[in-house]
Amino acid sequence: MAATAPQPPTVVPSVVPAAQAQPPAATAPGPSAEARERAALDQVTALYRQSVYRWLGGAGFAGLLAWSLAMIDARSAWLWLAIKATVLAGELANAWAWHRGAATRLAPAVWRRRHGLGSTLDGLGWGLVALWFLPSVDGWRDGLLVAGLLGIASLGMFSLSAVSAHAVRFMAGALGPLVLTQVPRWPEPDALVMGVGILIYMAVVALQGRRTEARQVELLRLRFDNARMLAQLEQALAAARESDATKTRFLATVSHELRTPLNGVTGLTQLLQLEPHLPGQVPRLTALRQSADHLHLLINDVLDLARSEFGRLALAPVPTALAPLVQGIAALLHGVAHDKGLTLQLRLQPGLPDCVAVDPARLRQILLNLLGNALKFTPQGEVSLTVAREGDWLQFVVQDGGPGVPPAERERIFEAFAQGQAAHHSAQPGSGLGLTIARELAHAMGGGLACVDSPAPGARFELRLPCRPAPTPCAPPAEPPAEPHAEPPAQAHAPLTQAPTARAGADILVAEDNAVNAEITLALLDHLGHRGQWVPDGYHALQALRERAQQGQRMYDLVLMDGQMPLLDGWQATRQWRAQEAAAPDGRPRLPIVALTASALPGDRELALLAGMDDLLAKPFTREALAQLLDHWLPAAHG
Repeated sequence: MAATAPQPPTVVPSVVPAAQAQPPAATAPGPSAEARERAALDQVTALYRQSVYRWLGGAGFAGLLAWSLAMIDARSAWLWLAIKATVLAGELANAWAWHRGAATRLAPAVWRRRHGLGSTLDGLGWGLVALWFLPSVDGWRDGLLVAGLLGIASLGMFSLSAVSAHAVRFMAGALGPLVLTQVPRWPEPDALVMGVGILIYMAVVALQGRRTEARQVELLRLRFDNARMLAQLEQALAAARESDATKTRFLATVSHELRTPLNGVTGLTQLLQLEPHLPGQVPRLTALRQSADHLHLLINDVLDLARSEFGRLALAPVPTALAPLVQGIAALLHGVAHDKGLTLQLRLQPGLPDCVAVDPARLRQILLNLLGNALKFTPQGEVSLTVAREGDWLQFVVQDGGPGVPPAERERIFEAFAQGQAAHHSAQPGSGLGLTIARELAHAMGGGLACVDSPAPGARFELRLPCRPAPTPCAPPAEPPAEPHAEPPAQAHAPLTQAPTARAGADILVAEDNAVNAEITLALLDHLGHRGQWVPDGYHALQALRERAQQGQRMYDLVLMDGQMPLLDGWQATRQWRAQEAAAPDGRPRLPIVALTASALPGDRELALLAGMDDLLAKPFTREALAQLLDHWLPAAHG
């Protein structure tokens, strides 16, 4: 029944002199200016925060000490306490100004000097005790005063450890007068021991304080430098993620924009091959179809190369029957070998596992590329594929009878767009991407691909993949995908006169925004014996489905739904229809919906399945691929 047709850089290495080629001497990176500034600010912050202990402890001890000294000289004791209170009030006022936010208006060095002045005056205030009240007639009381001053000096060293200079000045102010009081008595042994002992104590504490400060400052600078580097790394990571997302969008856009017109070229060529034509048009149509397929192959190679550079080569390892897979590859290329007068030999060595976990499509892609090159460069004789197991590895050896690859070129031929000497003399030189992609795929699968010495004339390529036996029985290998990854045999382009599917008369809805692609799809459906109805977007597809459901008409047997469409894309349309199916009270059967996509990126199938679609057909697709898909889904549709 007739279908409803729509209306519509080369890099040049530089020579570096030997004197200049030496790397510069490694120098340890110093702290950045920002780290030094932040460390200085952190030091000042620590000074003001830790001084709270000195102020609280000093105020309490000063009050107790004044009460005790008042028993000796009340006037001097209360005068000393007034001096201490004045100094403490000044320090507290300065700390309050710093805490209230004045620190943001003044440099850290200013606050450091202010704090240093206050701590020095505080130390001198404690030193007045020794000048005014030592020595006294009560030796026991003098010992308590000395012990108290030493304790206060230790407390000051702790609270001022952030800046050792402040701690040293505080300790000198507190203990220096004590040493001076012992100088007149130095001929006496006890005075000499006390004075020298205090000086030694001050020197040791000062030296250790400087070392502690240096370590703290270095740790602060390292912390701030590390924080800065971490922030830079996070920014770089965010930029890398954005770049990766941009590359992904680039791949999707380029894939879609290239495949959409290519689907029109290949589809219209298929339609012309199916129609009556003059005898002289047959070779021209065949050449046009082969050129379109070659362009399709080149687009796939370029996109695969881009995916490998972006780290997005998708693998889908499944339990696969190994022997049928390689036998199918050999059978596919048998006609090409026969047309050139060559013999294609397949040798399966004993000990091969029946079923292995491997990505069959990617393994087929690699072997088709290697065998296609071997057939291309072999003028006469034999091309062979030998499959063997070596321990935990599977080895695939392709041997041709061509001119071979010189040892100097065996690595270069795996570079993108690089070709050996034999390729330049070939009638079909190729793009120079096949071997590059084949090696990238081999590496992604955990193996390797190399051109090695050959015991016979010609080139020898060895593909090694991990041997991962899978439980048997396993499913036989699927047919090659609709999008070719190697040159298809010429026989594949011969016009077919009979549809390969045995089931006909299905009612199929085609949602496609491109009128040319819609016309091709409808014509192919018509040739396969099915009825097709076209709608230009997902919104009208939903309208057509709902209209049949509401009016009680016979539902479509299948929907071919494009992904990217105006008004409502295919993903949203499918989600809405699946929701309506689930809410239907009559328990209607699930309608098969197949995604049509021109991007063919690794995540497209997952996106389609998440949207509620059942399968995916990548553009450009052949009549045979469409027939195979319909043959799979229409039995379920027809029951």
